[in-house]
Amino acid sequence: MPLLSERLIAQAEALSPDRPVPLVFRIVELRRVLSQLKLSGFSWGMLARLLAEEGLHISPGTLRNYMRLIGLAEARLHGLGQIAPSDAEIHAALRLARAAPAARRSPSCPPSVLSPPPAPIPLGLLHARGALNRNPDRDL
Repeated sequence: MPLLSERLIAQAEALSPDRPVPLVFRIVELRRVLSQLKLSGFSWGMLARLLAEEGLHISPGTLRNYMRLIGLAEARLHGLGQIAPSDAEIHAALRLARAAPAARRSPSCPPSVLSPPPAPIPLGLLHARGALNRNPDRDL
């Protein structure tokens, strides 16, 4: 008699998940095939049409952007010593990359700490040249 875990897995394979898999994760799973097709001369538009025929609707620009982000995530993982990262590791790297900019903008760290304020321009220079009242379109 099969174990409970084996029976659950067999039952789950016959069902579809409650939540659909995000499109970017599907593209991660297809990244090698898409890269090979792109290298063989297919355009992003043609690749998007091929994906649409399989039920994955994506614009050519979004596909190109996703492939770029996936490539950057893979490069980061290679830099960390992972020679052949799995799809799950690339998924995690993509999620971390999306969360990183939000961490830099956290309210606990004001923007003034991240970058120095711009240097002030002496008002005497602006008045002397008439820069405050100048209209570049009119004063040609």
